Amino acid sequence: MTYEQFLALFLLIPIAFWIWLSRNHISRRLVALLAALSLLALVYTGPWDNLIVSQGVWSYHPRQIAGVVIGRVPLEEYVFYVLQVTLTGLIAAALLTARRRP
Repeated sequence: MTYEQFLALFLLIPIAFWIWLSRNHISRRLVALLAALSLLALVYTGPWDNLIVSQGVWSYHPRQIAGVVIGRVPLEEYVFYVLQVTLTGLIAAALLTARRRP
């Protein structure tokens, strides 16, 4: 399985489901919050992943990535940060919204 396939199967499909499920409750505020958290994840996690790859702790098989590398980390890893924050945020928002309903 390529990293792109992993992202599609385990993140994009669930994100689409949660967007559909929460379609009436997704606000501009939530989108802005998820964008800010995604940026924070990129800034915080990007250097860490680059460090552990440079130290040989972690690696990516060339046949499983698209080939675009930023620093020492493939583009898909950066996309993973954003998608993971998005999925987690959508689930949390849906659960909090459901809890507030009578």
